[in-house]
Amino acid sequence: MWQEIERTYLTWWDYADLPTESSGRLWQQKAHVYQSSFYYIDYCLALTGALQFWSKSRTDPKGTLKTYVELCSLDGSKTYTGLLESAGLRSPFETGCLDEVIRDARNYLDSI
Repeated sequence: MWQEIERTYLTWWDYADLPTESSGRLWQQKAHVYQSSFYYIDYCLALTGALQFWSKSRTDPKGTLKTYVELCSLDGSKTYTGLLESAGLRSPFETGCLDEVIRDARNYLDSI
């Protein structure tokens, strides 16, 4: 799977005859995958919320900015899902949330 991702998104990489790199195992050199396994999950959760804000901002930039500032003022006073709810965002753990976020981004990218 990693090889397929690299072939798709890193087309300029050429590992020549380096066996570990060309076998698709390069990701295993990322120590945080083993030492801090939730590292990437945190990024995915944040990105899901950010993309929802981006999507809303395309139709209501001022309102979305206001909501974002209000969300930031809540600091850590609520749980993660509580913060999302207060901003009118869906939880990435909700069925269909990721499909919606990806669909919005794909539609935008297809339009440019």
